[in-house]
Amino acid sequence: MPVTVSSQPLICLEVGGGSGILSTALSLQLPNSLCLATDINEKACRAIQRTASQNRASLEVIRSRTLTGLAERLRHSVDIVLCNPPYVGTPDAETETTDITASWAGGHRGLNVTLEVINSLNSILTSGGVAYIVLEKCNKPEMVQKYVE
Repeated sequence: MPVTVSSQPLICLEVGGGSGILSTALSLQLPNSLCLATDINEKACRAIQRTASQNRASLEVIRSRTLTGLAERLRHSVDIVLCNPPYVGTPDAETETTDITASWAGGHRGLNVTLEVINSLNSILTSGGVAYIVLEKCNKPEMVQKYVE
């Protein structure tokens, strides 16, 4: 079934915003949308805010692990989700850090954060909402696609 994306999305969310470049670009392209970015790392949150400010973009930054504390509030209201999750296979314990390690530590098979985000999509996306999630070959994209289906 083809997916129809709203031509005027109301809420856009980047999970794990890092430098903020993706959410800033999205905000500039969709100036009438509320754009949110989350990151678990305090320094990354400041970087996202700086990137948005330097580019005169309207962007709200929330320090959070993926959607912790936000999923219920965003229930069926997000039109676009962006996520470039940590994808390096690491011991699962490394995915619990809030330092720079969180930017690459993907846990077993490098999919911990990816699957956490995917598992929340049904509850946060609108009926016409879409998610764009970056996968690396080592994450077995074909397996992830079957999981999503």
